[in-house]
Amino acid sequence: MGFMGSFSFTDTVIKIRNRHNDVIPTMAQGVIEYKESFGIDPVTSQNVQYFLDRFYMSRISIRMLLNQHSLLFGGKINPAHPKHIGSIDPSCNVVEVVRDGYESAKRLCDLYYMSSPELILEELNAKSPGQPMQVVYVPSHLYHMVFELFKNAMRATMEHNADRCIYPPIHVHVTLGNEDLTVKVT
Repeated sequence: MGFMGSFSFTDTVIKIRNRHNDVIPTMAQGVIEYKESFGIDPVTSQNVQYFLDRFYMSRISIRMLLNQHSLLFGGKINPAHPKHIGSIDPSCNVVEVVRDGYESAKRLCDLYYMSSPELILEELNAKSPGQPMQVVYVPSHLYHMVFELFKNAMRATMEHNADRCIYPPIHVHVTLGNEDLTVKVT
């Protein structure tokens, strides 16, 4: 049984991951309190931003590893995604995830502005022409990235064109090459 009894390494990983769930709001509150107490100058602001960028990048990486381990060794298969290897989809359909991100952002935009820009999506699969655009990736990460891009693009579109009440569409170009995937939002 070892020194931990029946408590497994995976249980420890899950406990550590869950213990750190509130790190983002705690850090945000800390930054707000620092600014209120000490003010902020451009150099300090740049240093704080540099630290936060590195901190959050490390946090994303660590949480990815913790989640992947707990999904692989937690003894449960996700019935919603039985072909995923942990959180990784070996056949992630990029265009489908992009459309899902758009639809979620569109619902928010419709609620807030009572309208939303349409989507014009162009795809180019240079790696395998004529085939669906699939990559080995973590769909939830891709979804969160495009969702944030769409929210920003929709807000800018709605606010920039508010006086005309005509909202141009958001253009998205998704290109898969031999080495990389590009998602361009304009």
